[in-house]
Amino acid sequence: MSAIKKTTGRNTHTVVVGDSRNMKEIDSESVHLVILSPPIWKPGGWSKTIDIGRALKFNSYTASLRLVFEECLRVLKPGCHLCAHISNELEHCAAAMKKNISPSREIENELLGAGFIRAGVLFTIRENPQNGAESNFPAGNVLPRSMAVETRHDTILIFRKPGAPPEPGESDAAKSALAPKEAKRLFNNIWTFPDSREKSTAGVFPIEIPRRLIKMFSFFGETVLDPFLGTGTTAAAARDCGRSSIGYEANASLADAIKEKI
Repeated sequence: MSAIKKTTGRNTHTVVVGDSRNMKEIDSESVHLVILSPPIWKPGGWSKTIDIGRALKFNSYTASLRLVFEECLRVLKPGCHLCAHISNELEHCAAAMKKNISPSREIENELLGAGFIRAGVLFTIRENPQNGAESNFPAGNVLPRSMAVETRHDTILIFRKPGAPPEPGESDAAKSALAPKEAKRLFNNIWTFPDSREKSTAGVFPIEIPRRLIKMFSFFGETVLDPFLGTGTTAAAARDCGRSSIGYEANASLADAIKEKI
């Protein structure tokens, strides 16, 4: 296990190459926001990385996620939020495996089981998706009951740790305040933006998602955790928003991409 630490102004950005099911490097109740995108469940053979997504059974996959969520609950300050981005690729994978399950619902159940409180849900609609439903439609007429409903959105589950949240300093509160127009845009449960997703082995989401969530659920100077960091998207968003970050990534080969990004 190795760590990378960088400092930008008053903030620090720490990356741990290791397993987020045991985040012993982080003190309890020291993080203000968790943003994560669970690895896609793609059952496979042996891997050199600690790859939760390669679990052969879906219940083994969700059991590993529960361990991560329990660690997130431990390190998160009371009253603070966890936001889980569930990509439609995860939904498609379950369907391809002919599993009669909803990954979003299963992950939600694991978060509740870990001790989190449900706080809301967001839907992200991608404009001009690269693999849109239009490409799957036949040229001719379509008969009733002949096609499945195409998932065109990602889901963001919002949960909160029980308790009263910490009070920010007056200066940090002022720097973090949102104008009414921006607040109305952010706290709308349907987001629409161009499909400019960055694909990696650890997850798929555009930087605009963590950037918005950071503005909604944290204050200037606070710390954001991503237990599935990938190429460092959440850390880069935290840096841009004047927050510190901690990220865990099991795939050591992504370390250079993370360093370049943050």
